[in-house]
This record gives sequence, structure tokens and C-alpha cells, in this order.
Amino acid sequence: MTGAVDLSWSTVTAWYDATNEQYQDLYDELCDRIEHFNKFDIEQVLDFLSELSDLGIDNKDQFSDAFYTFSSEASYRAEREFAEEFCVECGMIDEDSPVFFAIDWQHVWDGLLRYDFSTIVFDGDTYFFNNEF
Repeated sequence: MTGAVDLSWSTVTAWYDATNEQYQDLYDELCDRIEHFNKFDIEQVLDFLSELSDLGIDNKDQFSDAFYTFSSEASYRAEREFAEEFCVECGMIDEDSPVFFAIDWQHVWDGLLRYDFSTIVFDGDTYFFNNEF
């Protein structure tokens, strides 16, 4: 997507006004779901949209279906914490279980969840996307 984009735009507003409705809707959705997204400069916005495009996400509906969460943790720690939170949230393990603290959550991510989710590490945050959107 960024190959056809005129990088002479100096602001996100100029890009937003000049782009098509599909990308305006996607940008609006990104701002709604990721509270700090509207603070990105034009290069960051275009880079993030390119990363999304690499995952096959090119519009608001695809983003809404795929986006799961984000973490401000470093990538390795974010994966570990995501695995733990996901497994508890889905009822796969109870936090009161005696084995809960013995689980290698990074191994759960590496061995199971990374096949169902993709990540984008961007500007210090890790974004998680469901691959089945």
C-alpha cells in the first residue's frame, strides 16, 4: 500500500483528507480502538498501515475482526502475558489451580497461540491479531 502513497504529505490530516474512504474508516477505527494511535505522525501511520496490509488487513471490517489487544510490554514479555491472560479469559486454566504458577507461558505462546495469532511490534508496543478474521 505505501508504495503508491505520496510521502510528501507532511501531516496525518493532509493524508486523511487526500485518501479514500476505506482508509479514512480504517484510520478512524484504529483511533477508536488504540487510544494513542492518533498521536502517530504520518510516517508512523503509513508504516503501521503497511504492517496491517502485510497481515491482510486493509479495511475497517478486517481490522475489527482481527484486532485482539495490544500490550506496551517488550515483545517477549507481551507474548507471555498474552498467553496467560488468554488462557484464563477462555477458561482453559483457573488462576486458583495449583499448577497455574508452574506454567511456562512463553512456551504456551510458542507452542500453541502463535499459530492462531499474529503480532505487530511497533513503537514499543505489541499488537495481537487473530489470524482467523
